[in-house]
Amino acid sequence: MSGIHPFRVLQAKPLWIANGVITGVLALLFTVFYVGANIDPAGHLTKLPVGLVNADKGATVGGKHVNLGERITESIKKSTASGDRIDWKVMDEKGVTEELGEGKLYGALVVPGNFTSSITALTSAAGAESPVRPTLRVLTNQSAGSMGSSLARGGFDGGGRERLAPRGQGTGRGEWG
Repeated sequence: MSGIHPFRVLQAKPLWIANGVITGVLALLFTVFYVGANIDPAGHLTKLPVGLVNADKGATVGGKHVNLGERITESIKKSTASGDRIDWKVMDEKGVTEELGEGKLYGALVVPGNFTSSITALTSAAGAESPVRPTLRVLTNQSAGSMGSSLARGGFDGGGRERLAPRGQGTGRGEWG
């Protein structure tokens, strides 16, 4: 056996300098690519699948049947404010629940069954009971990750282009009214 110690190569400064430079360059590249990919996720968003449910039964106002939920869903479908960022999929509540569970949707906007009647109750003078506050339910898919669910929610609370209620009007339960 020769008199050279096997760990003597670790004492060579050029080895440590080269290792430090390579590690530093790799760390810099990872940082640049990660930050570059996440700088503006909403700006690079296209065709985010979001469900749209109209469960509103409507109400009779002045002898005419009115369905405000239908008007809202039609306006959202026709709206060009979101461009191609949000892909609105009109479906029923059961379909939304299934597709959220399967990860096919990132979120959903649900117009509840009593939406029109709760709005008309606010304007009617003959109401002994206190009227129910009209709300729209926003569902997000938490299993889609924080980025996906926040982008879906952003479409409803002012972070995106489809703003439905003034900021701060949410009830904290995913309802806007």
